[in-house]
Amino acid sequence: NIVIQPAVSILPFDVASKSNTDVIFTKNLQMENYQGFIFELAVNRKISLFNTDKIKADLGITYKNLHVVGFGANTVITNIGKQHWTKETGLISIWDLGAFVPSAKNVAVIPIKNQLENVTSYFTPTKASHTKITNDVVYYRADANYMNKIGIPPENTKPLMASYDPENGLLTVVTFQFNDDLSDIYVNSVWYPEGYDNYNGDVTNVFNAGADELGNSGRFYELESSSNAKPLKMGESQSHFQNTYHFQGDIEELNAISLALLGVSLHDIENAFNDTDK
Repeated sequence: NIVIQPAVSILPFDVASKSNTDVIFTKNLQMENYQGFIFELAVNRKISLFNTDKIKADLGITYKNLHVVGFGANTVITNIGKQHWTKETGLISIWDLGAFVPSAKNVAVIPIKNQLENVTSYFTPTKASHTKITNDVVYYRADANYMNKIGIPPENTKPLMASYDPENGLLTVVTFQFNDDLSDIYVNSVWYPEGYDNYNGDVTNVFNAGADELGNSGRFYELESSSNAKPLKMGESQSHFQNTYHFQGDIEELNAISLALLGVSLHDIENAFNDTDK
């Protein structure tokens, strides 16, 4: 029995301005948290479509024979209430997710730093058929055929994740805002608040939709990032951005981008779960 508040479900935003490449949405919202504290906040979100020069500059790459689409969301929230936000009353994280079309062989790739023993597991247990941790990356089979979600904590986070769909020759790269400050607070998003540290959460997540009752794969998977949660005083603001880039075309150029950004080849990604398929 889940009730999603209108502020994050059905409430429409206002269009403040728009052009051929950008649109800015605004709204003043109220949300009540688990312990009954009511947040009052102003939201300003800019959605932008990137040109080729910006895509190459943002990622530090070059390409000639690829079809590319790049877009981003930059969100600013401001405490417009009559109370400061504190850890005791609860804090807000800005959460961005991209929902994408899966395929049976689609694999998400999350570059990591430091040693990671286990990913955070949501909803259902992690399985070797869908999650693989190496020294440098986490591979996740984003096939929308097993309802599950994993998370990466801040101490292991790099501001980058991706997925590769070999059936459609599609490489998707996602970058996001990350301060790399170990004093930052990240909210815990597990569904069992009692007995958990509310401020020991993840930065990066991958969600995998599950098969339906007929065994058909779900319709999407998600690449997600979350901002830190700041104790905003009245009138203070914070921001978070997430950018998405889709690349399709010449396989050698796709592979060069994968090696440059992720440190692994397309072959590595495509064959990450071969040992579990035997």
